[in-house]
This record gives sequence, C-alpha cells and structure tokens, in this order.
Amino acid sequence: MTTENWHQVPWKEYYGTVFKMQEQIVMAYRRKNLKRVKELQRKLVNSKEGQFLAIRKVTTNQGSKTPGIDGTVLDTPLPHSLKGCNPFRVTSTKGRSAISPQGDYQSSSSV
Repeated sequence: MTTENWHQVPWKEYYGTVFKMQEQIVMAYRRKNLKRVKELQRKLVNSKEGQFLAIRKVTTNQGSKTPGIDGTVLDTPLPHSLKGCNPFRVTSTKGRSAISPQGDYQSSSSV
C-alpha cells in the first residue's frame, strides 16, 4: 500500500465496522459468554479494519515522533504492506543465531 492509497481508505466504514465488533464484544461479556468474547476479540485484532485503525491512531498521535525499537521514526502512515506481516510477534537471536519469540510487539525485521 502506498501513501496515496492510504488517503483513499474508507475510514468511516472502517470505524463503523470496528464499532459494531466492539459492541458485540461488550454484549457477549455482559452475557458472561467468555468463549465468544475471546473469539470476537481475535476477529477484531485480525481484521483489516482493526489493523488499519490501530496504525492510523499510532501514526497520527504525538507519540508517532518517538523512535521505535530499531531507532527509526516512520515518516509516512504506512510505508509497507500488511500482507505477510505478523504485528504480534518479535523475534530476537540468542547465542548462536537461535531465534526466540519476545512478546507482543512488531519487529522491524518483519515489516
């Protein structure tokens, strides 16, 4: 995705979709259906709309000027495609190039 396409994203539709998903999560929680809550949360996190709105929120707030773990600051809203990107795993090398997962943040090497 290029910066030009970023400005053509249907933001109102994405906000509406995410809002409806969040409403469903709240309703399932009120019914004490925790299995459904977990399912809906996973659906929201993995949805294109949820990912785009999260990136938009991070890149348009004041914290977007803060360098990431790799020391660089993003100058465009979305410099790379989300395709093939897992925004929830960071890997690091331990010892002699053994790779180990490090938690729930995006690695600069996976972008």
